[in-house]
Amino acid sequence: MGKKPRGERPKRRFFLPLPGRPTARVFRNGSAATLLTVLAVTATVLVNLIARALPASVGQFDLSETGLYTLGDVSLGILDQLDQDVTIYYLAQTGTVDSNVTALLDQYAGHSGHIRWQQKDPALYPGFARQMGVEDATDGSLIVTSGERTKLVDSSLLYTNEFDYDTYTTVASFDAENQITSALQYVTGGELPVVYQLTGHGEMALSGGVQQALALQNVELRDLNLLTEDIPEDAYALVICAPGSDFALEDVEALRTWLLDGGRMLVCTDPGADTPNLDSLMEDWGLSRIDGLVIEGSSSHYLQGASYYLLPDRGSHPINDAVEEGLYVLAPEAQAIRVADSLPEGVAVTELLTTSDSAYNKADGYDMATLDKEEGDETGRFALAVAATLGAADGDDEEAAGDSGPESRLVWLSCPTLFMTDELDTITAGGNGQFVLGCVSWLADQDTTSLIAAKSLMLEGLSLSSGQVSLWAGIFLVLIPLTLLILGIVVTLKRRRR
Repeated sequence: MGKKPRGERPKRRFFLPLPGRPTARVFRNGSAATLLTVLAVTATVLVNLIARALPASVGQFDLSETGLYTLGDVSLGILDQLDQDVTIYYLAQTGTVDSNVTALLDQYAGHSGHIRWQQKDPALYPGFARQMGVEDATDGSLIVTSGERTKLVDSSLLYTNEFDYDTYTTVASFDAENQITSALQYVTGGELPVVYQLTGHGEMALSGGVQQALALQNVELRDLNLLTEDIPEDAYALVICAPGSDFALEDVEALRTWLLDGGRMLVCTDPGADTPNLDSLMEDWGLSRIDGLVIEGSSSHYLQGASYYLLPDRGSHPINDAVEEGLYVLAPEAQAIRVADSLPEGVAVTELLTTSDSAYNKADGYDMATLDKEEGDETGRFALAVAATLGAADGDDEEAAGDSGPESRLVWLSCPTLFMTDELDTITAGGNGQFVLGCVSWLADQDTTSLIAAKSLMLEGLSLSSGQVSLWAGIFLVLIPLTLLILGIVVTLKRRRR
């Protein structure tokens, strides 16, 4: 009795740890978890410190659909060439700071060490704007200053509201980059160009959009009547916008002399106006009109449903470089320009805008009986806008030109509505305005343009040519349904054979 049977193993007893008395394994696991937590927190803090130390151009990512906080190539090019300090003051009360504006200012400061910005609360510094010489500054405005120059960017200009004629809705856009970059050019630039718009011959007025674009390029626009004034010495360029009547021979001679002496001129003619004296000035450069209006035969080169609303090809030239890639230039009711096979000595001509080879010319112009191609219509590739130079080669300065003198420049556009109507600029998402600004910038020897398309705060639609509409309609309405139908038939037949 009391003895364990031979061969029977003693039962093992297990003891549960009492509450409050951790075992060694639990202690080790808890220590490891604590250590990992400390390391994770430390790593997070270090990553945040490093990220905050990085410039905004590196440490911040723009996840917005339209790139609200990403600087474009124009702005980056100007910042790369900046060689003087610029300070930007943001007038905003605490609690009303616009994060869109501050994020964009961080990008400017992060890309260039010459730029710094700081917030100034008007409630704390009520007399600051007056001290900077901009008494009419409103809350939310920017004051850009460098050296002796100061420019105010009013808060009302940072956002724009435009009417969309396709959807009949108002579209809000963020235009701060355009305004800030323009202000940087103003405060750091040298002599500002003055461009004179000729009057007295029934000329069309530049549209509000074009005038605003010139102001953003820091170009001062003034009126000039040759009947009462001579061409001023400070004129960088002259602009002639679709005169309704011809110029006097004396005026043409004055323009001819000025051009030969290194003058620069932008001429836009109306196909319906008879101006033989002005046309003779164009003939000095080997250029002439082709009577009538151009109709486009290629559906990918005109606006849907209107073969006389041309979407021309763009040639290689600094003017066309000002137009963002992917944008169109729309030229309604344009006249063809003929470039002579043998140009006058020293003259070089570049075709800026050209039609397709399928285009044809209706000699009757506005009196044409049909838009269809008829026997006798001249067919081929036509120039709608040209740029010509006389004298020194592109890129040479006046000293290098030697006896040839300064380079004369001429731009001729054969479509007056190319940049006269703001609605056309809306259709092309700013393409027309950028083209015209590129013309003026080239004439005024400005290498860059500050016209930057405002970034929409809404989803943007697509501008498609007639050919593109037909292509995508065929894909989605015919090709894809037909492909799915064929696949369905094939799958059904295979299953039945099984």
